[in-house]
Amino acid sequence: MIEFKAECGHTIRAKDEDEGKVVRCSYCGREAQVPQNDEDDLDFLFSEVDSGGSGGRGSTKGGTASKIRRQTKPKPAVIGRDAGGGGFDPFALALKMGYAAIIIIVLIVAGKYGYQAWQDVSNRVPKEEREERSAKRSEDRSSRGSDRRKSKQRGRIGLASKLAKKLEKKNGGGIYVNSVPPGAMVRFRACSPDAPEEIFDDPEAEQAYASDPDNQLEPGPGLYEIAVAVRINDLRLRDYPGYDALSARIRQGAPDRELRDYFLPDGAEEVTTVELPNKPVYLVRKYKVEVVKGDWVPVTALFLPDRPLVELMPFLPHKGAYGVNDEETKWELSFYPGVPKTDWKLITDALRYVGKVMYRLDDQGGYLRFLVHPVDGAVTVREVEDTRPGAGRRRGGRGP
Repeated sequence: MIEFKAECGHTIRAKDEDEGKVVRCSYCGREAQVPQNDEDDLDFLFSEVDSGGSGGRGSTKGGTASKIRRQTKPKPAVIGRDAGGGGFDPFALALKMGYAAIIIIVLIVAGKYGYQAWQDVSNRVPKEEREERSAKRSEDRSSRGSDRRKSKQRGRIGLASKLAKKLEKKNGGGIYVNSVPPGAMVRFRACSPDAPEEIFDDPEAEQAYASDPDNQLEPGPGLYEIAVAVRINDLRLRDYPGYDALSARIRQGAPDRELRDYFLPDGAEEVTTVELPNKPVYLVRKYKVEVVKGDWVPVTALFLPDRPLVELMPFLPHKGAYGVNDEETKWELSFYPGVPKTDWKLITDALRYVGKVMYRLDDQGGYLRFLVHPVDGAVTVREVEDTRPGAGRRRGGRGP
């Protein structure tokens, strides 16, 4: 029999098999938990006295130890457990694991730096040398970051990376045709004395479109004639200053000389117009290029007015198609004192957009032609003489 006091102060008697269970007080009717019968050292001592049969003061005949044990205060209930002592708290376990992870991380970090400091001290490294090593480690980290940035910049040279890799894999080489405005119609054929004089009258001439990655020309090594054509009523041309008046004169049969004078020279051998069946009049720029096996030749037709470069920037594409190496371009520009540094950024931006810049030299009356290779991004510079009539009287015009 187990005896214990309820909260109301009344003595409750419970059977030994009800140990740890919940019973109801017959006096107040409230539930109370029967204390567990855990023997401690004192109980063990009393049991030993009982077994000895002593009848003196220490004797516990009649169950003295049992009474003391039964009157022991009940153990407090554990949070998260029911009256039967079962249950599991996952949140407490997760919290403990989180604390353990934080402690492990702190120990690892502290151990790393502590080991380095201990190693320096154990090797008797002077303070100055330790500081020098720390500075060198910081410099190495900065250098690695700079190398990664330079490598990333080198990876952007040439055309957009996918197109540049695509062209590079075609070892036969060919002609990459670009235009401003983009998407101009392209006609090309091999130069032959037996071919018709006009390329648009030649049924053997092939057709493609400028700036289209899937229609680049791969005719094989040889000398070719390229014609790049834009519709005279193209809406992008109508934004050019004075173009509406020029278009009206062209429709009335103005000579090709007016076209040459209005548009920026870009190395085209001929600037003319052509009227195709069931199509509007086209403005045409013609080029002759030689293709060498294993290399790509860029041809960029610039249908732009002969205006200063800063005025032409709004008419260029605003998305960079070419990965230009800024340092290489600056190095090339440094060899031409006729180009002020204030124009270096304009030239670099124009190259990034269209891959070609024609820059007028005020003191010489000619042009510098900057050209970006479509695969490796190399920038080449050539001096080009303006052969148009009255070119010597033109000053101040700078354009891509």
